[in-house]
Amino acid sequence: MSKTTFAIKASFDLTKKLTFATNINFFTTSTKGEFDDDYGNQTTGTFNQWFNRDLDMNIMRELKGLKTSDGIYASWNHNDPSTYDPDNPKFFYAANYFYNFYTWFDLIRLTSRSDRLFGDVSLNYKIVEGLTAKVTYRRQQNNTWDEEIYSTDLFDSQTQATGALPKAKGYYYTGTSYSNRENLNPLSLTQNR
Repeated sequence: MSKTTFAIKASFDLTKKLTFATNINFFTTSTKGEFDDDYGNQTTGTFNQWFNRDLDMNIMRELKGLKTSDGIYASWNHNDPSTYDPDNPKFFYAANYFYNFYTWFDLIRLTSRSDRLFGDVSLNYKIVEGLTAKVTYRRQQNNTWDEEIYSTDLFDSQTQATGALPKAKGYYYTGTSYSNRENLNPLSLTQNR
C-alpha cells in the first residue's frame, strides 16, 4: 500500500474587514495484493484451517512456478498417490483446493486506488466590532478504481473448489465509483463578545 496525504489550512486578510480562509485535504491510497482473510483463501485464510504447518516457506518460494511435464502447476496439497491415473494426471498433480502461494500471486493481480478530496473555503466580513458575516462553500469528493486479473492457468491446474469460482477460470474485472457532495452555507452572522 502507498498513501499520500496533502493538507492546507490558511487564511488571508483581503482587506481590514474581509478575510478569505481555506481548509483543503487530499488523500490518495493505492494497494496491490489480496487482503481477503476469508475462509480457506489462498493466503492468510489458510493458515489456521488447512495450512500444513510443517511446510518450509523458503522451499515453497523455490518451487514457485514449478510445473509437471503436462504443464500443471505443482501444489503442496494434491490428491493421495492411489488416485494417480496416467490417462488423467491432472487429477493427481493439480491443486486440491490450494496452490503454491507464490505461484498464486504470480497468476493474479489485484490493484485498487482511492482518492478523497474534502474541505472548505470561506469569506468572513467584519461588519462591526464583535459582529461578523460568513459564507462557506464545502466539498467532499471520492473516486475509486479497482482491477482484478486471474489467469486461466489457475483453472488448468486445479481439481476442485476453486474451479467452481469464475475467478479460477480466468477472470477480469474493473470498476470505478465517484461521489461528490457540495454544500454552500449561506450568509451566517456571528456575534463575538
